[in-house]
Amino acid sequence: MIFQVKKDIDAEYLKQLEEENLKLRIENAYLKELRRLRLEGTPQNKKRG
Repeated sequence: MIFQVKKDIDAEYLKQLEEENLKLRIENAYLKELRRLRLEGTPQNKKRG
């Protein structure tokens, strides 16, 4: 019985880590795209200035 409880706790912890990993991967992709778009716009701003 004790092993089953530990296994359930480990499975729940793993699920939490996987969810956090997914959220961080989405955030990272968003920030990379935001940076790319910002850098893409930089030469245009220098030409106009």
